[in-house]
Amino acid sequence: MIRRKFVLCWTVAAAAILTICAAPTRADEWHKTYQISTKPDLRVTTNDARIEITTSESKQIVARVETMGWSIGDNGVRISEQQTGDRVEIDVHIPNLHWSWGRRSVAVRLEIPREGALNVRTGDGSVSVTPFSGQVDIHSGDGSITASGLKGDIRLDTGDGHITADSLDGRLLASSGDGRMELDGRFDALEARTSDGSITARVRNGSKMSSGWSLRSGDGSIRVALPQDFQAELEVHTGDGRIDSELPITMQGSWSRNDLHGTLNGGGPVFSIHTGDGSIHLERM
Repeated sequence: MIRRKFVLCWTVAAAAILTICAAPTRADEWHKTYQISTKPDLRVTTNDARIEITTSESKQIVARVETMGWSIGDNGVRISEQQTGDRVEIDVHIPNLHWSWGRRSVAVRLEIPREGALNVRTGDGSVSVTPFSGQVDIHSGDGSITASGLKGDIRLDTGDGHITADSLDGRLLASSGDGRMELDGRFDALEARTSDGSITARVRNGSKMSSGWSLRSGDGSIRVALPQDFQAELEVHTGDGRIDSELPITMQGSWSRNDLHGTLNGGGPVFSIHTGDGSIHLERM
């Protein structure tokens, strides 16, 4: 009898668990439109959400927060926002959970004017942004960053994730604690560093150095493509790897398997390319 009751109780409990797991995942949505007179100064922060940014010719910011498995409100995802002139601030806070049933996610989607200032912070989530001109500062604590067509002063930073950025134009500072980088554009300044990952940099025609540039990887290969008329003093080093070059470098000192020091097209500011463990390949665009 006791065994039969135990089996019955276990069956009821298992059925309840299956019912919870099979229950439809709740979805919710919040949206708001902000009118802009000239250029937006947009600041977005979230502790745990992916952020997707697109641009348009309109003079407004359209913001949407879409959730799966969360309600939006005091007991769920909390949204605080304010507008002062052309400055818009949006904060999306997701509660911390020790356990949960079903799938949970939060997406912040923004459509913004093509020019202005953009500051984005997410604690855990990816960020993507399409063509935008102005001052750009994007940070993810744990997530990838994908950018295309950014122009101006650009800062891309992730604690743990890869960075993919193409068709850039301007000054770039990129950093990753653990992830590869793929960078492409016309640069006035270039600094990129990753603790663990490869770096691929394609420097387009029209790029010019007014001060030193730097590419550094703690553990990963580096591949750099430069225009035919690019001028620089090259300082290249790998701790454990080899250096290959297709460029017409005028050597200063010796060229070893691990070190290269020379000038390109008469020289210029120092372009420093270093990796702790990996090969370095220099090629023409």
